[in-house]
Amino acid sequence: MTDDSIKQKALALLNGVIKERRCVPRMTIYRETNIEDEALCRAIEQHEAYKQKVSDIVWEELINFIIPKEGYAAYLRTALEARELERREKNDG
Repeated sequence: MTDDSIKQKALALLNGVIKERRCVPRMTIYRETNIEDEALCRAIEQHEAYKQKVSDIVWEELINFIIPKEGYAAYLRTALEARELERREKNDG
């Protein structure tokens, strides 16, 4: 994420709390001069990095379920038919 998008997320989060407390909303995040703003932005960055790491790990595991070649897919179809099973598409119901 870019610094601007981090600041936008931080501002939205901060203004959500400000609205609950019926205070005047903030117009910007002062990351360079306000330590609370900087801490909030760092927390968002860490959370985004964690989400990306989890996503990468999940993708690495799911890639094992993708049939890489048409030849192998044909082999699986033949094996299913031999066992009197059928392959269905996602929307077949």
